[in-house]
Amino acid sequence: MYITKLSLGASLKCGRLFIIMAHNKKSVICAGTVVFRFTEQGSVEFLLVLPEKGNRKTWGFPKGHRESGELVEETAIRETYEETGVVPKLLYELPPVFTVTPSESKTVHFWLASQANGDVCPTPQLKEVFEVKWFNIRYLPHVHPYQDPIIKFALGAIEKNL
Repeated sequence: MYITKLSLGASLKCGRLFIIMAHNKKSVICAGTVVFRFTEQGSVEFLLVLPEKGNRKTWGFPKGHRESGELVEETAIRETYEETGVVPKLLYELPPVFTVTPSESKTVHFWLASQANGDVCPTPQLKEVFEVKWFNIRYLPHVHPYQDPIIKFALGAIEKNL
């Protein structure tokens, strides 16, 4: 693939290198949930996970890789339960987001969800998750940058549909 137009003064050589690197990445599908609840005061809280490995300052929504033959909805439910102990009830599909890691190019599907198994206290999956916690939307911690739009989509869906 060749680039004929480059912006910001980038060289053609750099443009080719980027494209080659992007095409050599494994393309994966992931799915997860934005589990929310209302507090007694009527505020919205999101359930977030802090990964066991990597940067322990960056929280995120429960999600994971799709297994062979699995629907993305099934992946979202399974991963949320595995990582948090919470059984999600999928309510509304949010727009997918895209992210690139050193080894993968990911498409991540998220659903707005409520907690289907009552007031079960979230419990982290010790192999992958360091901590699971409910956060008031006014006091959210730093989340993965690619998940920032999901917060806006989720809040918009809550406002419109609930």
